[in-house]
Amino acid sequence: MTRITGPGVAVPGGTNAAPHGSGWRSGLRGGAGGLPLEAAARPAGQGDGRRAGRQEAGAGPAGSRPQGNAPATAGGDGERWRLFIAVPVTGPAAGTLQAWMAAGRRQRPGLKWVEPHHLHVTLRFLGERPAAEVPALVAAGARVAGAAAPVEAEIRGVGGFPDIGRARTVWAGVAAGAAELAGMAAGLERELLAVAPDLDPVTQPFRAHVTLARVRGGWIDLTAWPHAAGARDRVWGRLVVREMVLFRSQLRPGGPVYTPLHRWGLGSRD
Repeated sequence: MTRITGPGVAVPGGTNAAPHGSGWRSGLRGGAGGLPLEAAARPAGQGDGRRAGRQEAGAGPAGSRPQGNAPATAGGDGERWRLFIAVPVTGPAAGTLQAWMAAGRRQRPGLKWVEPHHLHVTLRFLGERPAAEVPALVAAGARVAGAAAPVEAEIRGVGGFPDIGRARTVWAGVAAGAAELAGMAAGLERELLAVAPDLDPVTQPFRAHVTLARVRGGWIDLTAWPHAAGARDRVWGRLVVREMVLFRSQLRPGGPVYTPLHRWGLGSRD
């Protein structure tokens, strides 16, 4: 049973305790132009953010760019690694997004903001895979990268999944270049399933985006937040996509750690 305990806040079971500790409570506070966060009456861990996770990895790749590729070798017998393939967001587009996120973080500290150096467009989230499978995944990615070409993308706007009025994930969209990225994602789906047929197939249409923040256990109405509503059609900048990167994700208490395992240059068979 859900009881409305205050303006815009629905709490399961009728309790007045704000979920998820002080971080959530700070997110509910707001001055002029503040917007409510809605605590959904559902079990923890469920929601459309999980569905979007098929496309994205959570936070994203580290901002540092090691030279060359890390050896694509496996760990011990039976070891499994959490993997995803993404396009890092760098350059002017990253700078303008980071500035917007810094202001948003001050206004809505209760959101779980992506680290500024972690911005990326996920092409395929693989989840937990055998470490010994990495060389085959690298070979599959090479076939996709070799058939692709560098593309100039435009990062534009702010939106939300599953809906801008009830967003659990806040993202920046991709305008120009979205079709080319979708083609790369489709190629990865085909080639990865060929070498790893037990992968869960992607069931949602690919929508290129850059995850900026997530709501902790509820949703947010982005249309009621001037900082987000005013950026709905903003152009963040151009992104020249020259590579795809295979990342390993290690979830830690202080935040995820992302290690680049292989970089494929677009138009290259390496």
